[in-house]
Amino acid sequence: MRLAVGGAIGVILVDTYFYVGSRASTRGVDAGSYEHSADNNTYIDEYTALKEMGMALGRILLCLLVAFMAPVASLSITFIVAFMCAAAAAGVSVYLSQTPVRTY
Repeated sequence: MRLAVGGAIGVILVDTYFYVGSRASTRGVDAGSYEHSADNNTYIDEYTALKEMGMALGRILLCLLVAFMAPVASLSITFIVAFMCAAAAAGVSVYLSQTPVRTY
C-alpha cells in the first residue's frame, strides 16, 4: 500500500493503518533504533549471532542491488525492485519462522 500513496495525507493514513493493525511488541522490534532484533530481546547465543549476520548481509546485498540499478534504471523502478526484494525476504522469513522444526 505504501507504494501507491500519492500525497502527504495518504502517507499519514497508511502509516496509521499499519501501526494500529499490527502488534509491534510481538515482532521483536528494537524501540531505540527501530530495527528488528533477531534475539527478540532475550539473550545472545550462536543462533542469534547467525541471524544478526544474516540480516546484515541482506542489508548489504540490497544496498549493492540499489547501487548497481541506480545508474541503469529509473529511480522509481529501482525503488520498486528494492521494496519487492525486501518484501520477498520478509515473507520468506515469516514463512520459515512459522514452519515447524523437525526433531530427529
